[in-house]
Amino acid sequence: DELKYVPNRMARNLRTQRTFSLAVVIPDITNPYHPAFVRGIQDIAVHQGYEVIVYNTDNQREQEHKAVKSAIHNGVDGLIGVFLHVDAEDCRQLSEAEIALVLNLPSMQLASKIQSVLPEAGLVVLDNLEAAEAAVHYLLGLGHRRIGFMQGIADSPPSLIRLDGYLRVLTQHAIKVDDQLIVAGDFTFDGGRNAMKQLLALQE
Repeated sequence: DELKYVPNRMARNLRTQRTFSLAVVIPDITNPYHPAFVRGIQDIAVHQGYEVIVYNTDNQREQEHKAVKSAIHNGVDGLIGVFLHVDAEDCRQLSEAEIALVLNLPSMQLASKIQSVLPEAGLVVLDNLEAAEAAVHYLLGLGHRRIGFMQGIADSPPSLIRLDGYLRVLTQHAIKVDDQLIVAGDFTFDGGRNAMKQLLALQE
């Protein structure tokens, strides 16, 4: 401190063959969950001498692939990602670049595929199918029979899997599916609000 010495990061990187950087991939920086997610990572990383690079994908497949390529290009030491569309090939490329991985994935099926290719990857998986089925079973148990479904991004894996769970339980209970009760939306406050308005506007 007295000599005003500042370590040369480039020299350290060359010596250690590490960049002391982590990539964090998130679907939507405006979603209140994700800033807290990034903050938690950053709080720990900074204390360990790592920088954090954040990639926002807007829930788009192309942006996820670009984030993966950019992380490889920047030579990050690790990647923590919330992915909707990532595939085994993306993960294989990251592994070949010797990038440690922790991935939040939308389905058990995708997790199994990636685990078979990269058994060393850390995976966090929400079983969207079971969660959707449990929600519908709960409402049916309360005596409800007219149950709406608000989709996230309609063609995204989480939305498709949840819709499958919703439809399965209705079919099991011989409840006719009313297409009016399935409304489009996205994973934002405005999308949820607009979808709810559509449901509330329906006739009894």
